[in-house]
Amino acid sequence: MSVPPEIMESWIDSSEKAANGSEIMHRVGNDPEGSLIPTLSGLIPSIMEWMRQKGVSMDEEFIALLANTQYEVPLTYASGINVTRPTQTVLVSGIVYRPVVGALPFVTTTFASEGSKWAVLGDSSLRTALVSAGGSVMVGAPGAGTIGQALGMVSVAQYGGTGVGTETAAFVAACAQAVAQGHRRVFIPFLAFTVSAGTDCLGCELFGVDTDFSGRLLNHAGLHNIKVQGHNQSDQSLMPSPRIDAVPKLLWRDSTTHDYCIVQKRDGGYLLEGFVKDSTTTSESLATTTSEATRRRLSDVLNAIWAGVYLKTAITESGTWTAEAISNPVNVIPTYTSGRALNSRYTAANGSYAEFSVLPKDGLVQFALLTGTSSTATATVSINGTVVATITPAAAVSKTIKIYSIPASGFPDTQAVTVRLTHTGAAATRLQIIGFNFYELKDWRGQAYDDFAYFRNSAYAEYLTQSSANDAVIREYNSDKYGISYHGGETNIVSNWKSAGANVAPSVGGFVVVNDLKLVTSADVSWAAFGGGSIHIDATWHPSAGGVSHSAQISGDVIAKEIYSHMFGCPESFTEVVSPVRIDLAAAADGSRSTLGRSSQVVMRNPSTGQKITADLTLYNREQNQYGGIHIWKVVGYYLKMYYGWCLGGKMRITNLGLVSNYLFEGP
Repeated sequence: MSVPPEIMESWIDSSEKAANGSEIMHRVGNDPEGSLIPTLSGLIPSIMEWMRQKGVSMDEEFIALLANTQYEVPLTYASGINVTRPTQTVLVSGIVYRPVVGALPFVTTTFASEGSKWAVLGDSSLRTALVSAGGSVMVGAPGAGTIGQALGMVSVAQYGGTGVGTETAAFVAACAQAVAQGHRRVFIPFLAFTVSAGTDCLGCELFGVDTDFSGRLLNHAGLHNIKVQGHNQSDQSLMPSPRIDAVPKLLWRDSTTHDYCIVQKRDGGYLLEGFVKDSTTTSESLATTTSEATRRRLSDVLNAIWAGVYLKTAITESGTWTAEAISNPVNVIPTYTSGRALNSRYTAANGSYAEFSVLPKDGLVQFALLTGTSSTATATVSINGTVVATITPAAAVSKTIKIYSIPASGFPDTQAVTVRLTHTGAAATRLQIIGFNFYELKDWRGQAYDDFAYFRNSAYAEYLTQSSANDAVIREYNSDKYGISYHGGETNIVSNWKSAGANVAPSVGGFVVVNDLKLVTSADVSWAAFGGGSIHIDATWHPSAGGVSHSAQISGDVIAKEIYSHMFGCPESFTEVVSPVRIDLAAAADGSRSTLGRSSQVVMRNPSTGQKITADLTLYNREQNQYGGIHIWKVVGYYLKMYYGWCLGGKMRITNLGLVSNYLFEGP
């Protein structure tokens, strides 16, 4: 049995006439049996009371009407409209009417003849309008405008989107509405959403909730918190390319734990880039000793003024020869204060000779003598037993290196020849040989060598200090412990120098010179003993002219409290921050942290020497960085240390992280 039309009409009419019509309808639907509700039209029973009186059930159409009190979009009145539902409405002279329930059903003819069949809508009309698609623009927003204008976004859920199945129609409708509203922003409030391939976004920006999106999109203006093929499109990084070149590089194994790569600077002079392994700290670290096994990593960068290589060892010596180290040849570096000396051998006896086996280069054999230490002897030069030249070094300032290039006519560059240098001068005059194939490192031409030298001037500061870690580190959230690099915890360690794809491994004290050089490392790091996750790191160091590049890829699953993806420690004398902002750190307090903001480059300068450090680094989106980007920590007596990371003082799950750092060192 259905509700009689007169009862339904009285309920609707009473709610529309009353100022508290919404309250009356609420009581009609919710008051218990026995309830009679006072209205301007008299007492009316609640639904439950009416059911008790009549012993009937409500029809579903009326239940829906009470639940929504929502009417259909008005049709302009015309004859021939089939009126069958109490929710239908018509527009007549700017006024909206609804059908009287008791008059249903009927077909319109003329409005004048149907006056008893229609009733003017009151509060119900307003409620219907407010819940319609355009209702939000009818409600004012604080300050100015409407709620609809303030929202500035359209949700696919408004057009039936559910996050299940392919929902192209809902997506397209939302985009169209966003265009119509002028903001072109569409919200996808689901963890997964699918549209057909090639769906046009109409120039809209899309915003998700870490939403996995399927379906190829056309013409979008940006994706935010939306993943495509599992990759969050908000996580794209500004990542520089590693600097790689083919200039000569000298790799020297100074000790079992410390290697140096010597490479030219761009503006003159050389760098000694130190790489250390098996050196750790136990402070807040996975490392439990100060010498725990680790990969090799950049530890220090020193300034040098000259570096060179040469072949010093004779295959034969006749007569008396004496070794002498040369630390300050005046035409190489008059301001020498430290370094590795040139080794030479001299004879003061007429007729004494030394023979060397060398390959000609471009039809020449080249060697270096030291002149001016005392009266310099004349000498003959023989190739395979034939005298080809006589040399008489001119008088020179004390300890001057003189380089000779002698034609090796008739001998190809692929055939080794024996070159003899013979003392032919007066007694007590000196023939002092440094060696063959003597080149400043930057000019090395691929010829044989067995010794090298470099000269430094300690008036110039180090660029990076060995007391600092200069790569990357993670602080795991649960254990509150650092791991990787200086903080240890590394297992399954690989650290190999490579040139042209082959491993390069000098013995302690030994060295090699190559044009192509990189340090390839990898390791596993686990915080499992403390309830944390684990990661794998692959990293490569590329020494290059003027600096070094570091690239790394971290994969695994770990919750991080801090991720220092870029850091370096320079001496306290680099007090000028030149970029991205100008700051003078000279007066900064011990332990202070100076913030520089978000930037992919940092430039620091030593005002006393003019030396400069430039770091180009990977800049991340969606940072959890309590310092707002880069900061520099001043620790008096140790260093000024630059830090940047994706997560500093936050909580972030890391499954994949890539980084590139390029360092350029300039100065006198």
